[in-house]
Amino acid sequence: EWEELEITPEDEKKILELARDPEIYSKLVASIAPSLYGLDEIKEAIALQLFGGETHVQKDKSRVRGEIHILLVGDPSCLVGDERVVLANGAIVKISSLGSHHLQKINVPVYLARGYARGIAKVFHKYEFHPVIEIITESGKSIKGTYNQPVLVKESGKGSFGKPLPSSWKRLDEIKIGDRVRCINWIPCKIKKYIETGWNSEGKNQRGKKIKIPKFVDEKLASILGYLLADGYVQKYRVGCTFNYEELDLIPKMKEFFKEVFDVEPRFDKHKEKNGINVEMVFNSVRLAKTLQFIKIKRVPDLIFQSKNSVVASFLSWLYDGDGSVISKGRGRRGVLYKAKDIELLRDIQILLLRFGIHSRIYGNNLMIRKANSIIKFAEHVGFNSKKKREKLKKLLEEVKKLKRRRHEKRWEKIVEIVYHPPQTVYDIEVPGYHKFVANGIVCHNTAKSALMKVVAGLIPRGRYVSGKGVSVDYDDPVIYMENGIIKTGLIGNVIDRFYKRDEEGFVKVSGISVP
Repeated sequence: EWEELEITPEDEKKILELARDPEIYSKLVASIAPSLYGLDEIKEAIALQLFGGETHVQKDKSRVRGEIHILLVGDPSCLVGDERVVLANGAIVKISSLGSHHLQKINVPVYLARGYARGIAKVFHKYEFHPVIEIITESGKSIKGTYNQPVLVKESGKGSFGKPLPSSWKRLDEIKIGDRVRCINWIPCKIKKYIETGWNSEGKNQRGKKIKIPKFVDEKLASILGYLLADGYVQKYRVGCTFNYEELDLIPKMKEFFKEVFDVEPRFDKHKEKNGINVEMVFNSVRLAKTLQFIKIKRVPDLIFQSKNSVVASFLSWLYDGDGSVISKGRGRRGVLYKAKDIELLRDIQILLLRFGIHSRIYGNNLMIRKANSIIKFAEHVGFNSKKKREKLKKLLEEVKKLKRRRHEKRWEKIVEIVYHPPQTVYDIEVPGYHKFVANGIVCHNTAKSALMKVVAGLIPRGRYVSGKGVSVDYDDPVIYMENGIIKTGLIGNVIDRFYKRDEEGFVKVSGISVP
């Protein structure tokens, strides 16, 4: 529906002034949904459609309309499923776990890195087969997402009157080495209760001697998981962990934890080394091995990411007892170190340390805590359990407390590496009002596709606003698609019949095809 507009002489004067402005085209494009970052080509197309064009009359008197048709196909800004999203209560979850299917309605409070403000994720997005780009910061933090995923960037240089330039959103494919992205230096945690393990104690066809199955993740269970992840193993029929000959004082504590949590008793095997005898604690229990199978993945368990701080501290403390160490060799060569082959495990630990405001950096296969304030926080909140490492940490504390300390407020980190990855399934969430969330310790923008579609619907009343399952076309409408890396054209009905099958949820892809 259209309405008549009365143009006053003042309006006409202003219109004529704008018409003489050499930048009028750019200004009109920029006026389309200015609150939504990027999407410049789509905004330009909308502006052109709003103005239309001239009707052309052919020699045979046939008329060609001047208005154009636009089909907007959303190019989602998303992250890979493994990226760790910080929730409003301080829990950390993988973005793929926030929903199960595309356009699912959710209600998940998320952390915004904006004081005490909290956002609510309302819609879950899932898209298959999208190219992925990864940016890596100077501390080793990483974010993997689609090329057009925006992150918050601090512009270099100075503005008018010497003031710093304001921060802005940039797509991952626009970021360059040396750009600085917004990171967080602390994750506030409001979790007060122990979370449930969800482990089944009465599973069918259970083999072996019965064991006690814990219902909640407490400090003792967290200690077991931390040490097993560092210096333990889980096989098909047994679980075990090894103790260095210099840290045998850990054995009675760990034996007690296993007894109280699982009601199991170990056997001990001795292994002679060059300078001493290491001891292996072994539990021959099929049920225990089956319960702890997730430890084989060598990542921080989701149960720990969602637990309160006292549980997280116990987990980290015993994890560092296993593969952690203290270095105290003078200026520039002191700190608390954790060593692991898997960089994603190091990143798991890195974001978990932010629960206590502890800053760390990844150097190759090492996660290093070097800043004086972070070393002090590690000693206060985490620490070690072995006598040897406690004494080394005490000595390190005496050294760093003599240093002039600065409060660590580093919120912007330089990008030091950019990596391109093959296409993957990607995910996103909609956070109305704030349009952002925190993943892997980096501030990310949420999807703008749905918001832009709604803007289009308001600007062009006769247009159709469709999203996800609401899209409808005719069987004989043309479509461009990619099969085995080759771009082809065809009728959409034939493409659906060939490459898709129907189930209760709608159409499901059954063959390798993508629509560019």
